[in-house]
Amino acid sequence: MLFKHFLFIALVTFLNQTISAQYVKNVKLEAELFKSTKKTFEFSLEKTEALSSIAIQIPEKASFATIFFVCNNDTFPFTPDEEFLPANGMQKSNLIVLETPVTKFSIYQSGTAFETNVILLSVPPFQNISIENEKKTIGGGCSEPADIIKQSVWRTGLPTPAYERIFTQVKHVIVHHTAGSNSATNYTDVIRNIYIYHTQSNGWSDIGYNYLIAQNGTIYAGRDPLNGAQDNVMGAHFSGKNTNTMGISLMGNYEPEKDKPIVSPPTIQLEALQKLATWKLAKENLNPDAWFSHPLNANLSTLSGHRDGGNTACPGTEVYKLLPTLRKNIKTDMETNCGFNFTGINEPIKNEVFELFPNPATSEFYINSIEVIKEVNIYNMLGLNIIHTINRSTNKLTISVENLPVGIYTIELIINNKRIIQKLSVVR
Repeated sequence: MLFKHFLFIALVTFLNQTISAQYVKNVKLEAELFKSTKKTFEFSLEKTEALSSIAIQIPEKASFATIFFVCNNDTFPFTPDEEFLPANGMQKSNLIVLETPVTKFSIYQSGTAFETNVILLSVPPFQNISIENEKKTIGGGCSEPADIIKQSVWRTGLPTPAYERIFTQVKHVIVHHTAGSNSATNYTDVIRNIYIYHTQSNGWSDIGYNYLIAQNGTIYAGRDPLNGAQDNVMGAHFSGKNTNTMGISLMGNYEPEKDKPIVSPPTIQLEALQKLATWKLAKENLNPDAWFSHPLNANLSTLSGHRDGGNTACPGTEVYKLLPTLRKNIKTDMETNCGFNFTGINEPIKNEVFELFPNPATSEFYINSIEVIKEVNIYNMLGLNIIHTINRSTNKLTISVENLPVGIYTIELIINNKRIIQKLSVVR
């Protein structure tokens, strides 16, 4: 592996002198490398080590908004990986998977220079691309979706995970997005890179999700259950509290980005999600409108987004806003095609007892409640209680967020002895 830079080649340090795992190498770039006028570090790899995907680690106080991946005359921003809490003062980016492996690329910083750990993946491409071009059979009803791509297919040529599986009774189907490319069409290669990233970079025993759904509606079996049930093997996807959950991740990034067109999930991808979730909820006799207590949310719906249990934007606003419609459609499917009758059964707590606005907030937000507000807690992404308000004599509050960094926060309201969870976005 070769590197070139005009001034600071001597400062390049390998975090591991050899490939740290079979398909992964970590390279540490000191801040001094970016203090030249170009602020760019160029990579040139051997053809046998062509880059298939890339991620970075940067200091917790640094911003992903000032560092970019440049390749084939195109520039890609890095975005924070909200599945990971900062560790050792460093935060991690989402994985950028390339349509075609490359040997020449660069990392560019536009602001104040900072140390950057670059995670380079070189994952062999999948050879049988025909499975991505086959017509998908989505359909309705309550049977398990057909044509799910098994691990033995998409994992061809990659290491098989070896660990003791844990299985769980599912009460919650949790929807995610991979926060990756919206233009990639090599879906199986994306899965392969995510698998290697999860196992050989993050150190997980397997891919985190039970299922992944490509933009063309292809459903991939995720975490390998070995001899158990795919839908009941416990994954690693819900902020460390995975018991009683099944994770489905939509491939793509569905959180609006500044100065970029809003991207919504394709209809066929949503149809596949509806089919898969309908089958699972019917199998477990779960009402799509019902809720159960969970360690991350006392009122967690049977069909929820990742942000319902963690300080994250996942599964992206463009997916999350569709979940109420998805619940309605699934309920109709289950009543029409599966013989369910949910009238009056386990109705969820309604949030009509209060309103929170504006959301997103810039400097302050307001809470109006029909009942007395006893307590308000605000938690940051690390789960730290950063604002605590007790007021037993009013049903209206104004809370300042001027001193809070931009991000996603969890608002905990105690109203008439009920605990209600709400997400709040702080923007500037």
